[in-house]
Amino acid sequence: MQITEDLKTKHFVVLGAGPAGMGAAYELVQQGATNVTVIDRNDRAGGLARTFSFEGYRFDVGPHRFMTKYAEVEELWKKTLGDDLLVRPRLARIYYGGDFYEYPLKVPNVLRNLGVWGSLMAGLSLARAKVAWRGRQPKNFAEWTTKTFGDRMSNAFFRHYFKKVWGIEAKDVGIDWAQQRIKQISLWDFFGKKFREFIWQQRTENIGKTFYYPRHGAGTFYEKLQEQLEAVGVRFLFDREVTAVQHTGTTRITNVTAVHEGVEETHQGDVFISSIPTNFFIGEMSPSAPAHILEQLGAMRFRGHIAVNAIIDRESLFPDSWLYVQSPQFRIARIGNYGAFSPDMLGNPKTSSIGIEFYCFADDDFWKLSDGELTELAVKELVELGFIKREEFISAFVVRHRDAYPTYYLGYQEAFMHLREFLTSYTNLSLIGRAGMYKYKDQDHALYSGMLAVRNLFGEQHD
Repeated sequence: MQITEDLKTKHFVVLGAGPAGMGAAYELVQQGATNVTVIDRNDRAGGLARTFSFEGYRFDVGPHRFMTKYAEVEELWKKTLGDDLLVRPRLARIYYGGDFYEYPLKVPNVLRNLGVWGSLMAGLSLARAKVAWRGRQPKNFAEWTTKTFGDRMSNAFFRHYFKKVWGIEAKDVGIDWAQQRIKQISLWDFFGKKFREFIWQQRTENIGKTFYYPRHGAGTFYEKLQEQLEAVGVRFLFDREVTAVQHTGTTRITNVTAVHEGVEETHQGDVFISSIPTNFFIGEMSPSAPAHILEQLGAMRFRGHIAVNAIIDRESLFPDSWLYVQSPQFRIARIGNYGAFSPDMLGNPKTSSIGIEFYCFADDDFWKLSDGELTELAVKELVELGFIKREEFISAFVVRHRDAYPTYYLGYQEAFMHLREFLTSYTNLSLIGRAGMYKYKDQDHALYSGMLAVRNLFGEQHD
């Protein structure tokens, strides 16, 4: 957009009060903007990082570690939370076949669980893959994990779990997600120093990784940041569902319509910054977007997230902050242990509070299960897994999020490119965050994307 001296006095409308939207609102204040409105469909700030109170306990939508490589983001966390930003031990494991595996996968632990024969078979499988894939590039996630880990470990640790989380076969997904989030293993890991360490039972280095976490839940960071922004004039409008996006031709967004308690509101603006799903944004445009653009909206496929947040009458179910349930016979995908994130999340230190996470597509049969049915399934599987006894379950509530994770299926990039190019013609619109940019990134990246987008408006150039 054209930079002018009076940009600071323009009305900025930020759609979404998740990490990206809050990052944008914060940076607008830093740049001297005096007229900022943030609109969100939820009843509080934080998006996927919101925190709820329930029977004296605190739960997030899904627990989020506060980890970042961006110094500015870490500085903002510390400045906002002060002594309420805790340093917590980082432990996450995979439960598969009755054994616990450290995550990310660590070779000594894998070898110990597999045993000598299983380890040898896994190593030989990896060796065969290295030979078979020499000079060849994988085209999908299944091929990438086979080349990286060998067929044996690919099948055990990645393909089945991927189908559980994403709802599609590993062969139908691009390699973007894998390269972004999975650490590779080399032949040397199996047959070199670490294999000898396993055989001789030598101690391996413990890097003692930690992460930051707010004392009373991830959402408290965004709630405190909201308070600071409101103190300097930023307006927050919650419980507003955007139902229309008005524009002039293909050059400017003029206003949005939002519904609050059944009443339509019109919110005009000079500059719009959107972290809501881009397919939804385009679908609500008035006048309607061109037919060839509307045909591409189905290309943005978001995976839904359901959390059964439960109180368990047992102290310290397990030491992990997260536990991944890899075994394909269970529908549970991950369990967040809030007492491990922060002891202050517990109403009673002699109990445990956990978030039992399921993934599905919004409006499929699983999504349509009642809260009671979901809770019963969660308790049933926890008992079958051996994590609890049925009588230890106290109570629970359910949180659903329709568009939690963008799906990196094969071909999504080309389709989304057309949508993004269409929106670039609107000179007063910026897309930010996981849903706006259709990128599966963590909260620190989403927060930073909001900050950098605002800096671009004020003359800087960031990707």
